[in-house]
Amino acid sequence: MRWIFIVGLLSWSGYPVAADSVRFGWNDAGVAVTVDDQPANRVLEVISAATGIPIVLDPANDTRLNGTYRKRTLEELLLDLSPGMVIQYRFDDRLNTHIIDRVYSSSMADPELKQSQLRELVISRERLEQGIVPPMNRPLRYSGIGAAIQPTSDQTGIFLQPLSPSAPAARAGIKLGDVVVAVDGRAINSFTNVADIAAAIRGPENSDVELTIRYPDGTTRLRPVRREVFTWEPPAP
Repeated sequence: MRWIFIVGLLSWSGYPVAADSVRFGWNDAGVAVTVDDQPANRVLEVISAATGIPIVLDPANDTRLNGTYRKRTLEELLLDLSPGMVIQYRFDDRLNTHIIDRVYSSSMADPELKQSQLRELVISRERLEQGIVPPMNRPLRYSGIGAAIQPTSDQTGIFLQPLSPSAPAARAGIKLGDVVVAVDGRAINSFTNVADIAAAIRGPENSDVELTIRYPDGTTRLRPVRREVFTWEPPAP
């Protein structure tokens, strides 16, 4: 384990930190921090300094940490130390992968950023990275909201994947990672099968369907979507 020591009695962003009070390090097995009764914000500041990753702290966070915290990844460790942290990534051309760019306390992060981060977690957990667009080799024309559907793993809702940015579903603000839990007030888990759910959503042209959307943060909202004659052409391979 490679350790970063806070040695001696010094001032860290205005706070005195005693010798060996925070030890942070990592190796091939994972990442860990050992804390001797220190505020969470001080621990996060040590990690920020050691990794070079900016961490925007919540001044109201008065949680104290004590003991050793070990996780497989830095993301898991940060969320263990301060639940609700929002992690923003950027693509590194040199490494050809996404890396952590900035970390926010949940109360300091922009709501849109938090929702986007939670959506990414939902998409990853449900393995929706490739989308749920139906495989087709010819243009499709039908009356509906222009979205493919897939049941959630717990069968309490469905994911909608707008087929294009111009689809009625997309224009209504529906994004992959949001979950439909009811159609016109009828709970998804009360339908017999996926075909019945699709038929209820599709409905007649120039009518509205009211979808109850559950967002990744657990909040719900009613979203009316206008059914239209929609044409979708699969993207070229």
